[in-house]
Amino acid sequence: MVEQAGIVDFVDEKLKELRKGPGRQRSLSVHALFVGAALAARQGRFFVAQAVDVLNGLDGRTRRRLGANPTTGSPVTHRQAYYLLDQIALALGKDLPTTDIKDEDRYAVFDHVFSAISRSGRHSDTAKSASIAIDGTEIETWGTRKNVYVHGTDDEDGEEKWTKMRRVTDPDAAYRGSRDHDYKDPVFGYEVSVAVSVRDVDVDDAVRGVVAARFRPANVNARTVALSLVEEVRNLHGTIGDVLVDR
Repeated sequence: MVEQAGIVDFVDEKLKELRKGPGRQRSLSVHALFVGAALAARQGRFFVAQAVDVLNGLDGRTRRRLGANPTTGSPVTHRQAYYLLDQIALALGKDLPTTDIKDEDRYAVFDHVFSAISRSGRHSDTAKSASIAIDGTEIETWGTRKNVYVHGTDDEDGEEKWTKMRRVTDPDAAYRGSRDHDYKDPVFGYEVSVAVSVRDVDVDDAVRGVVAARFRPANVNARTVALSLVEEVRNLHGTIGDVLVDR
């Protein structure tokens, strides 16, 4: 699935751009980290530390072949994995803090990788259908968003005081209140939206599979995301059929 997604070379190129050149050879490759993450996810384990455990469960020869300590084949450390993940996040998310450009430009690199991973493993016949259904679901973050009181000193009069502050432990997540969407419960986290192939009109059936996907903070404009999914599918297939969405 990692090879089928075809994004290892793409991520490597973005890392080179981040470093302004090829740099020295890494002791842990993008390929190895992605394979470890994919194998861990199949077991229902979704944390980087668990991807490291999976890689270390392989024999040294296999680790060398994947690019995990290719010289020695020694076990992968958590430090190696988290450092590489941080570098990938910087390379793919360098435009995300930029708020004065359109979302499709801010998220272009990230969307390319996320969509490619999402449709890896799909049946090739999903491309035979030009019609799609679009839907989304929220994912609660591991982090918290709560008010805390911090003890300090007033800058003007020097008196001690307690100040109310909002402490957020996952700054990439966002809060979506129920009053923003009357039919949804409030959530602090993210929204995953996918476009799935469905049968065209006058066709008996179609092979269903993810064609494109988006990962956004929970307060995203769902209409904007849906339109970006339609545009990606049209670019992939060269055409677009019926688009089914819920209201």
